[in-house]
Amino acid sequence: MRRKQQLKPKVEHSLFNMRLPLQKKIKLIAPIIPTITDNARQSELARKAINNYIDGDTKSSLDVLKYVLFLQKDNEKLRKLQKIIGEEIGVVEPSSPEMESMDPVKSKLLQALGLFYEGKFIEVIKMCGEALRLEPGNLTALERLGSAYYKLGQKREAKETWEKAYMLNPDNKVLKKFIDKIEKELQQKRDILNLRIKAIEKQESQFREETEKLREEVLKKIK
Repeated sequence: MRRKQQLKPKVEHSLFNMRLPLQKKIKLIAPIIPTITDNARQSELARKAINNYIDGDTKSSLDVLKYVLFLQKDNEKLRKLQKIIGEEIGVVEPSSPEMESMDPVKSKLLQALGLFYEGKFIEVIKMCGEALRLEPGNLTALERLGSAYYKLGQKREAKETWEKAYMLNPDNKVLKKFIDKIEKELQQKRDILNLRIKAIEKQESQFREETEKLREEVLKKIK
C-alpha cells in the first residue's frame, strides 16, 4: 500500500513534465494557426503538419509544411509557422525564389532515383514513402517504391505497390508485365513450398505407420 502511495506522486510528476512541453508547443503556434483553405487536401495537410509537430515529429511537420507552402506560396501564416517550428530545432528553410518554386515531391523523387542507381534501396523506400505521404496517388513514387522492394527481394510488397500504381493507370502495359512476372515467381514459390509440405506430411505419415507396426510387433511378443 505504501509502495503504491510512493509511486503515485512520481507518476503524476512524470505526466506533469510531459504536459509542459506539449502546452508550450500549443501556446507557441496557437496565435498563428493558418486559416483553413477551400482546398480540402491542402487543409488536411496543414492539420497533419500541426499534429506532427504537437506529437514531436518535427521533421515530418516541416516536410509537410514545405509542400503546402509550395502549393500556397502567399500563405504568410503558414510560412511563419514553418519558421517557428524550424527555429525550435535549428533548421532554417531557404527562402530563395528558386527553392520556393521547387516541388518538394519531385525533389524527393529525384533523390530516390539517384539513391536507386546507387543501390541504396532501403533509402529509396524511405524517400518514396515521404513523397507518398504528401501525394498518396503519385504514380512515379509508387513505381519507384515497388522497384526498390523488388530489388530487395521483397516481391510480395513490390507486387502490392505496383498493383496500386496499375489501378491508378491501367494503360501502363509495362507495369502489368512486371506484376504478372512477380505473380508467376510468387506462384512458383508457393508451388515449391506446397511440394515440401506434402513431402514432410508424407514422411510423417510413413513414420507414424512404421511406429504403429513396431508397436504392434512389440505387443505381440509380450503376449
